[in-house]
Amino acid sequence: MLQSLRGILWEKGFRRPSLKLPYLSLRNISRKSIIGLHLTNSRIRILGLKGDKTLLFEPVEVTFKNDRAKVLKELVDRYKLRGYDVIASLSVNEGLMKFYTYPSALSKKDLENAIEWAIKRELVTLKEEAYYDYHIIDSLGDPRKLGVIAVIARKETVESVKKTIQDAGLNLKILDYEVLAIINYGLYNKLPLPFSILHVDYDYSILVSYSQSSINYYVGQWSLAEYLETKNEESFDSFISEILNLVVLNNITSLYIAGPVLLYEDVTTRIMENVPIFGLLDLESIPSNFFIAHSLCIRGLEG
Repeated sequence: MLQSLRGILWEKGFRRPSLKLPYLSLRNISRKSIIGLHLTNSRIRILGLKGDKTLLFEPVEVTFKNDRAKVLKELVDRYKLRGYDVIASLSVNEGLMKFYTYPSALSKKDLENAIEWAIKRELVTLKEEAYYDYHIIDSLGDPRKLGVIAVIARKETVESVKKTIQDAGLNLKILDYEVLAIINYGLYNKLPLPFSILHVDYDYSILVSYSQSSINYYVGQWSLAEYLETKNEESFDSFISEILNLVVLNNITSLYIAGPVLLYEDVTTRIMENVPIFGLLDLESIPSNFFIAHSLCIRGLEG
C-alpha cells in the first residue's frame, strides 16, 4: 500500500525552484534557531544555527553501535535541546530517489496519473507499506518537457526515524533525504550547472550529479574509517577506480568533494591527485563532517 509522503518527509510537498532561492525542496518555517540532524548507521551529527547562521552551540558528533534512539535522547538531554525545531534526513540507504521526464503538454491529471503509475512500478517488488513524495520541475531548459523527482521510503523506516526524534524531545519539522541535502547545498551556493558532488563519509560515499535534464546518484561502500585504521591501499585504489569509472561513464566535468574526508588532508590530496576534482566544498568555520547537517539547517533558515 502506498501513502503520500507529504507531511512526513516534505510537509506540504516540494516547492519549485526559484531564481531567488533555487532549492529543490523547501517549505516556509520560522527563521528562529534550527537544528540539522544527520543520522547514519553509525553516527549522529547535530548542528544548530541561529537565525543569522551563526552557531547555536558547538557541533556534536558521536558514534554508536546500537540503540540510536537512546544515544540521541542522551545527547538532547546533555545539551539541553528539548523542544528545538529539527530538520533531519533519511540516509541514502533508507530511501530511493528517481528522476522522470514527461511531455509538458500533459494535463495535470494525466501527469499525476503517470507519476503515480511510475512510483507503483518502482514498488512492484516491495511487499511493505511505503511513503512517497514527488516534485515537478518545469525549468529543464526545454519547454516541451517536465522533470519529476520522486522519493520513496518504507513506512516502517520513516515511522522509526520520526519516533526516535520525537521521543528524544525534538520537534521534527521536516524529514529530508540525504541525496537532496547534497543537491540543495549546490543549488543554494549557486554552483554552475551541471555539477557533481562526491560526499565521502566514514562508512560510505555518495556521488550525486545534477543538471537541468537529469539527476543521478551512486552509493559506494568504501570505508574511510577502516582505511584510516588499516591503510589498506588495495581498497583505496579500488575506490579511486570506481569513482574514475563513474566520472568517465557519466561525462562528469565539474566534480566537487565534500564531507568528513576533508578533515584528512593526506587522503583528500591523494584523491585529488587521481580524480579530476574541480573544487573542495569546505564549510570554513564548521567541520566538514557536518556538511549535510549544515545543508539541512540552511534549508530550514532560508525556507
